Amino acid sequence: MAIENDHRLQINEDEQIRWIAIEEIMPNPYQPRKNFDAERLNDLAESIKIHGILQPIVLRQTVQGYYIVVGERRYRASQLAGLTKLPSIIKELSDADMMELAIIENLQREDLNAIEEAESYQRL
Repeated sequence: MAIENDHRLQINEDEQIRWIAIEEIMPNPYQPRKNFDAERLNDLAESIKIHGILQPIVLRQTVQGYYIVVGERRYRASQLAGLTKLPSIIKELSDADMMELAIIENLQREDLNAIEEAESYQRL
């Protein structure tokens, strides 16, 4: 199932980007990624300081606060960058949805190889 076609992550007309205080946001307990490369997070934090967050994170609201569904690296890097609020889309999802979407999102991500990354910088 392609995540961009997953109805659970589609943005509906009545949904808006909300700015959520970072202290109200909690990591996804079902996050399949266990290791977050510190150097890459620092690089992302520097990019966020310069360019901001280009894509809102997706959250699930609970009585305890907001849990990350998609965007944990952006969340962690934003903490390093000193942000106090994050642009967010709030979704109504079950625990099973959270777990499945976190897995799909990580499986579909493919990091650029060194040549692709260098070519991207060269185009700048």
